[in-house]
Amino acid sequence: MILVPHCVGAVLSSAALSNFCPTTLLLREPRSPARCQLMLEYVQKLGPKYILSRNTPPATVTRNIVRSLREGQVVVGTTDVVTRGADTVETQAFGQRIHSPAWPARISARFGVPIVPGFIRMDGPQITLFAAEGYHEEDIEKSTQHWISNFEHWLRRYPSDWAFMLDKHWGRVFSGASACASEPFRLTNEGTRARTMG
Repeated sequence: MILVPHCVGAVLSSAALSNFCPTTLLLREPRSPARCQLMLEYVQKLGPKYILSRNTPPATVTRNIVRSLREGQVVVGTTDVVTRGADTVETQAFGQRIHSPAWPARISARFGVPIVPGFIRMDGPQITLFAAEGYHEEDIEKSTQHWISNFEHWLRRYPSDWAFMLDKHWGRVFSGASACASEPFRLTNEGTRARTMG
């Protein structure tokens, strides 16, 4: 499973990856039927398979993800939530407590699937996927913190490439981080590699 911190990155990376390997994109479709239709037309033209998650029961979404993984697909998912939800765990980003989706860690632990934290660097026409080493961790909280720490590293390095930098929920995280900026930054996942996608 490749995790990226925003939808734009997920769509672009899955579209490019589908040229190299079988890829399935996990999509949280817009609430608006008109916007949803536009998004689906766009994704269908790009090429990857996809799983819709907003209006599908969570158990069904999980089954679809596992089916794709068993079929040898690379599953690309977006994980930019920071607020408490039905299936989140407490993590730390920018020195602040946040709540992050636990589904990647749960699937990874249960089915032995590695998680690959990724980040999309968009520089003009060049799109580069930065990917950390894949890992498998049984502890759900440690696993989730692992990819969150990786995201924090790339968000600090390339803040302009993150579509949700001005999101109101993330805004609270950054405001809190500014108030305690004297705290040292620790990166828990050092090794990354980049691949130019197109």
